[in-house]
This record gives sequence, C-alpha cells and structure tokens, in this order.
Amino acid sequence: MALIKIVQPEEATGEVAEIFKQMEAYLGHVPEAQKLYAVSPGFLQATVANLTRLMAHPQFAKSSLLAWARLLIAGNTDCDYCVDFNQWLLMERYKFSLEQIQQVIKDPQTAPLEPKEHTMLMVIIKVIRDSNSLTQDDMQSLLKLGWKEADIFEAIAHGTQMVGMDLLLNAFHVQKA
Repeated sequence: MALIKIVQPEEATGEVAEIFKQMEAYLGHVPEAQKLYAVSPGFLQATVANLTRLMAHPQFAKSSLLAWARLLIAGNTDCDYCVDFNQWLLMERYKFSLEQIQQVIKDPQTAPLEPKEHTMLMVIIKVIRDSNSLTQDDMQSLLKLGWKEADIFEAIAHGTQMVGMDLLLNAFHVQKA
C-alpha cells in the first residue's frame, strides 16, 4: 500500500481529471505514477507535458527506444512497478513477446532496435549506470549516426528523469493497482 494517498480517476477534478482522461484514451488506463503525481497537480501537468512532447518528437514517436530505456533503467533502480509497466507497454504497443523482453533484460545488447537507436540505448544506459561516463567518442558516434545534440540531450534527460520517477515510486511504495 502506498505511503501517500494517490488520486484515483473517479476522485480527480479539474485539470487532473482532464489529464487522466487523456491517459485513459492513450493507454486504456491511468498509470499509478500519474496517480501519485496528481497529489501535486502542477507536477503532474509538467511531467505529462514533457512526456507528451517527447512522445511526439520525430526521432522517438514511433520507436520503442525510450520504452526499452525505461525498462532497463527500472531494473537498475529496482522499481518493480516501472519494470511491469514498461513490459506491458512493450508487449501491448510494440508487440514484443515476453521472451524477447526477458532476453533484453538479461542482455541489453540484444534489444531489437535499428543500429542508430541501439547505439543511443547503450549510451543512455551507460550514463544511468555512471553519470560521469559520457565521452566525446560517445557523442561523435551518435552524431555520425544522424542524432542531433538536442536529440542526445533529450534522450539522456528522459533517462535521468526516469531514475527520479522510479525513486519516487519506490519511496512512496507505489505498486501495480
């Protein structure tokens, strides 16, 4: 049981209710993370706006790259909720099998991504494991593959934000509904 009262969709009002309707339309349900964030409507709004913008980004919109990154990050932060959520997302939205997902968890090098995206995934995971590890060679490799500096920043920033999200979910003991 969560240590803080999370907002249920039927209790939501105003802007929180509108955001929850959007989440239900997009995912079919309101994730527990957003229910937790609704304790602070401004925080929920900012988080969802950032996620929405990133999901519409031309480099990330149709790709499973960020879902793979979140799954691997959640394993690194021991956030069971986020592992479960991103596994669900990878199966539902991107049609990967549980066996494929389990293989990637065991060996991230096996992630079924295009080479450009695979390189970005490995850099995100490298930075999450050691924030001082990003090198000029990493940057050059990504730039040579066609990533822009803004893309690299946003992908890594998304990864670091996911660490914070995982820590909040763990801190407040948020579990699957």
